[in-house]
Amino acid sequence: SARVTYPAQAITQAIESQWQSSFSGKKLRYVAGPIWDAGIVSFYAADTPQVLVEGDFSKAPWISKEAIHACGIVLLYPTQEMLRAIPTAQVQVPLLIPATVNTSPNKKITWAIVPPQENCF
Repeated sequence: SARVTYPAQAITQAIESQWQSSFSGKKLRYVAGPIWDAGIVSFYAADTPQVLVEGDFSKAPWISKEAIHACGIVLLYPTQEMLRAIPTAQVQVPLLIPATVNTSPNKKITWAIVPPQENCF
């Protein structure tokens, strides 16, 4: 039942809104984090970003560090290991997503970004 009430679209909308307000006109090309959370953002996001599972480049060898540094990335629930692997990531103020049902708590999303550069391909 937790998946049925998971605020997937609200999380995605909040991430996309923050990305577009900061980087107007730039596509969200990459998202990293736990497979479920990053996957739902990829699924619901208009730009369908590629997923870097757990921020581990060995799990997504088609994504390079050069690509994320050029085009930017959103890191969901960044761990210290993820932040060490992507040192240019900027930790953001957590997002608070309202619960979809009264018996569930609000969802707190910790996240970080690497801003896109002009040389994004």
